[in-house]
Amino acid sequence: MAGNYPDVPEHRIAYDLDGTQLFFNGGQLTLGYLQSANNEADDVIVGGYGNGSYLFMFPFTLDVRGILARGWGQVNPYGSVQYSTNTTNGQDGTFVGTSGYSAAGGMGGAAHREQISAVNLTGVRAIYVHVNAAGGQAGCYGLHVYGGYNVSADLNRLEFWHPTIAERAQAAYFDYGNVPRATTVTKQFRIKNMSPSLTANTITVTFDALTDTSPGTTTTYYVSTDGINFYGSRVLASLAPGALSPVMWVRRVTPSNAVIGVWDNRMKATVTSWT
Repeated sequence: MAGNYPDVPEHRIAYDLDGTQLFFNGGQLTLGYLQSANNEADDVIVGGYGNGSYLFMFPFTLDVRGILARGWGQVNPYGSVQYSTNTTNGQDGTFVGTSGYSAAGGMGGAAHREQISAVNLTGVRAIYVHVNAAGGQAGCYGLHVYGGYNVSADLNRLEFWHPTIAERAQAAYFDYGNVPRATTVTKQFRIKNMSPSLTANTITVTFDALTDTSPGTTTTYYVSTDGINFYGSRVLASLAPGALSPVMWVRRVTPSNAVIGVWDNRMKATVTSWT
């Protein structure tokens, strides 16, 4: 358990960063809507109000372990979720029903931890979320997908690796749970280049938050390559195909005036070029 909340089933897919396309009733949504859909706040109805369907077209094949569609409707909202392993455009192929829809009226930010549906879907290329209301308008506040890239995806990417075990660091490893004010915690990790053939050049580790407050959560996290000197970002020169970085450190420093609430911070490793 992560404090008062259950552990997430896997890492949340950063689909606002990886080239995923999101459509609402056939129209492609902007990056701003992808960021709102993937955040923790009930602040924006993604795509606008109106009964209809959201379609995720992923650029890579995913193994999905959790889904949360935080639906909303004026009168008796209802919805459903489907996925496909063989569609190429969202119109062809086969879509199969699965769990993941939750009528989220009034649940607030904590819903993104309390209402996740655990699933076990392999080789997912697209997800449909259908939202309706018996009366009035409907939509979704949040659309979260948890999992990882399927081995068949064969893409060049980095993974945050466990500091001592030969495996990807589990989602719960970086989950700080309920964080008291005026506390500090440091954790170790490594970075692995998953590419079988290309070198990852100039890797920058940074932080961002799709939902934030003041003081900001990104300014309370620091990264280090020596465990002594910590910074808001760090750069690694390169990682050869299949190589692991030396051990690195991430530190959370929560101030005494931190705002109480459900906040998520995201650590990223960005590659400048592959050669």
